[in-house]
Amino acid sequence: GPPREKEKCIFGCEGKLNLFALPKEERIRQQWIQYLFSDQRPPKATVYVCSRHFSEDSFVNKAQYDAGFSARLLLKDGALPFIHGDVEDFVCGSKHLIWDLLFLHPYSEVESTSSDYNDPKYIVFESCLRDLFVSCPVCRLSCEVQRRRMGTFVSFSQLCPNCEYSRKWESQPVAGSTPLGNLQMSAAIYFTGGSFTQVEKVCRAMNLQMFQYNTFRRHARMFLEPAINHKWKQDQQVLMERLRGEGSLAVGGRMRADLQAHCGKLGSYTLMHLKSSSIMDIQLFQSTEVGGSSHMETEALRRGLDLLQANHLSVEHIVTDRRTRVQKYLRERNVLHYYNTQHLEKGLSRKLKKLAKNKACLLVRRWLPSIRNHVYWTATSSTSAPEKVAKWKSFVNHIQNIHTHDDPLFPTCAHPNRVSMDPSKWFQPGQ
Repeated sequence: GPPREKEKCIFGCEGKLNLFALPKEERIRQQWIQYLFSDQRPPKATVYVCSRHFSEDSFVNKAQYDAGFSARLLLKDGALPFIHGDVEDFVCGSKHLIWDLLFLHPYSEVESTSSDYNDPKYIVFESCLRDLFVSCPVCRLSCEVQRRRMGTFVSFSQLCPNCEYSRKWESQPVAGSTPLGNLQMSAAIYFTGGSFTQVEKVCRAMNLQMFQYNTFRRHARMFLEPAINHKWKQDQQVLMERLRGEGSLAVGGRMRADLQAHCGKLGSYTLMHLKSSSIMDIQLFQSTEVGGSSHMETEALRRGLDLLQANHLSVEHIVTDRRTRVQKYLRERNVLHYYNTQHLEKGLSRKLKKLAKNKACLLVRRWLPSIRNHVYWTATSSTSAPEKVAKWKSFVNHIQNIHTHDDPLFPTCAHPNRVSMDPSKWFQPGQ
């Protein structure tokens, strides 16, 4: 049930929180006392620490509690509190520090922790670490050594009962409450498109200590994904400012959806600056917010063009697929529209393949690769629309073994003159 009025977190946290008293097991209890009070004498009254001062993987039933199936969080055996002081200040401070680390700013706060993303990391055995703390460097007698672990992070506290020498060693810097090695491991997996499950299997196979999947997702949600969005917005603004001085732009647009045809639920639409091949904008959307799957592409295109207009960029022409709704919208917006050559070629090839299944049109199958190549060659080698038309129409003569044409823009075929040894490959007039 809810805590009584007299029960309060030792750090002064307010709100409806799960409170935990010092553990009964003496060894773990002493670790809590050492952590909470350091060299100070603990109070005689019962001490409570709230759930904010534990990592998410310290609880047995965190998922059930978040889903509402459990009324109270339960600590794992041996769990230790981790966060000192006011939690909100720590979370905000650690976010800015970690974002600096992710962006690798050369003069960021991270320098004060002597940590760098490019610092070499090593695999160290625990027994080798313990050897460093077994004896007191002052009196050379045996010391009490306590270990605390959090994912890839480990710390050792050394206390000499004879001369009371003490020290604490940590395996990696900590930003707020987040060990930077844990975060960098999550970032490496996330940014390389790797699988946490596969990395976890490798770590488990060699008993290499690793955090849980929930921690990985928390890193992604709190730090990695916001960092990606921040970096994208930053670079997008730099690109927009650079393109303002180039006048009217040639833009390409392409939609990707979770399902093909007009039945997708989720999709993305990308606008690219064709001259520099730079991505200018990416719109994410779902069919329910735009009035159905058939409206997704038009609505996403509208949002992208509105963004360009808001940044004072004018579009000379845009290259997209041949969807009727897109053509109508661009006409209404008075934007010059060109078709994507790949979409044009695929549509034509699909029709010709269907035609080639007819026994009377088997020769079409033989010419399919040449027709596809001719589509791309016509588009890339021409400097004007009339020249494109002349080159494309010349193919009707070419497949009949006629290589001179009536159009002065393209009077002869560009290939060398060769005598064919296989007259059966040519189409006959009227065929």
